[in-house]
Amino acid sequence: MEKKTIVLLGLLLGALAYGTPVQAQVTVGVIGGLNLADISGDPPVEGASYGSSTGFGVGAIGEFHLTSGVWLSVQPMYLRRGSMIQFEVDGQEDPQDSVSVALDYFTVPVLAKITAANEKVFVTGGLNIGFLASATGTTVGVGEESDIKDSLRDFDIAVDFGVGVQLPIGRPRILIEGRYEQSLVNLADLGESTTPGLPTRFRSSGLQLWAGLLLPLGGGS
Repeated sequence: MEKKTIVLLGLLLGALAYGTPVQAQVTVGVIGGLNLADISGDPPVEGASYGSSTGFGVGAIGEFHLTSGVWLSVQPMYLRRGSMIQFEVDGQEDPQDSVSVALDYFTVPVLAKITAANEKVFVTGGLNIGFLASATGTTVGVGEESDIKDSLRDFDIAVDFGVGVQLPIGRPRILIEGRYEQSLVNLADLGESTTPGLPTRFRSSGLQLWAGLLLPLGGGS
């Protein structure tokens, strides 16, 4: 299923590139922000649950004008995902944070961006291909860190949806966007799982807040 998705994405990008005029307007920029990440799926052990963890991301933007109000936005970036694993503790009313999971990815969101209100408001959506750079689990309060990368897939495919504004300050524009991301792939590597307690099925999700700076290179404002 994952291979078919990658092939379809490649065909889509090829079709868009073929249909984009050579003299189309191009915008470049930088982006950064916070990712309120979570994990959903099977709990690692009985009595455990997942909680949110705050990560961050930073990257670049390249946007290509396709037609009136429609852009293709490619945003290679470094992004931290993760979660807190919480356990029920005798004598405590609420589950307690026990293990922090940090998943560092190099990601390439490929998004369709539709603008309105003189290009000051936009909605966006598309696929995000991620490549796992590192993965660690840290025991809260102890600081003991373990490498869990060998127990996870090397790649992820997620779907992204967002809404935002881009405000001109002369020729450049300031971008502010809220985005939701949901992984489509089981992140556990069932063939090489070596980490005790790692669930056999789980996916990442996150609410993201981005800020950036865009600079049109030509063909208009």
